[in-house]
Amino acid sequence: MKVLIVPRDGLGDLVLSLPLANALKKHRPGWEVFYLVNRKQASMTWGHPLVDEEVLMEPGLAVYEKARFLRSFHFDIVIDLYPSPESALTLALAGIPQRVGTMYRWFSFLYTYRAKVRKHPSIKHEAEYNLEYLTPLGIRAELERPSLYLREEEKRWARQLLEGIPGPVIAINPSSGGTSRNWPFEKYRDLTRKLKERGFGIVITGDRGPEMDVEGILDLRGKTSIRELMAVLEASSILVSSSTGPMHIACALDTPTVSLFYAEGVAGPTRWGPLHPLSIVLTSEPGDQHLESISIDEVIAAVEKILESSG
Repeated sequence: MKVLIVPRDGLGDLVLSLPLANALKKHRPGWEVFYLVNRKQASMTWGHPLVDEEVLMEPGLAVYEKARFLRSFHFDIVIDLYPSPESALTLALAGIPQRVGTMYRWFSFLYTYRAKVRKHPSIKHEAEYNLEYLTPLGIRAELERPSLYLREEEKRWARQLLEGIPGPVIAINPSSGGTSRNWPFEKYRDLTRKLKERGFGIVITGDRGPEMDVEGILDLRGKTSIRELMAVLEASSILVSSSTGPMHIACALDTPTVSLFYAEGVAGPTRWGPLHPLSIVLTSEPGDQHLESISIDEVIAAVEKILESSG
């Protein structure tokens, strides 16, 4: 059986869908697992022992073009974690016999199996909600932490890149891509300066942004491929960020995080928190959507606590 998993379109969304691959291979060991990815997600699952292949969907295609492309793979089952009328119609037109999707949308009739997944209120982690889409296939699975994998040459490249940086290396990702509440940039800048003064090595990741104006740091914003970003995060001791794709990537590479969250609503840490046992979540006060009530000293204390815990 050939199974296609369709995650949502973010980097973190792909990471949080990987427990489905774990569960499918454990409960249906003979099945092949494919992932439908966009350009920014492409290559993230390379080397994953439980993912057989990525299928890259090029942007700008019409529904019938997407359907024709997918039809050529002769998938037996598709699990649609990105419910939209276009996605449901595309998968139906692709002729995939067994189509698993949500039960609670007007277009749910386009799925052959409808999962009873309700995400409001958000009382579970997104990765746990994703696993519920396996229930119509007769699979009930406990959440296992997702993992990503790097080749040895990729790890070696990152170690060489960070070789001249003294002390434990702290990665800081100031951008959120507009997907979550975030700390003001000025606080990230002041945090960078204070950590540098304490002897930490600093590498800045994420999208291009304002100048940090801190000497002696490695600013990689806008300069890395997704695989290079993964390698840098794996080589770092800790990542500091808001709720972003790089946060989930870091955890999947066994790098703990200090994660800044707005605690209220569907974007809170209950649903989107980091899946790493050493990660620390800091939340803002009620009503503080810009997270300004999270102090720099709190973040530094969290960094030091993780380093102490990790030995």
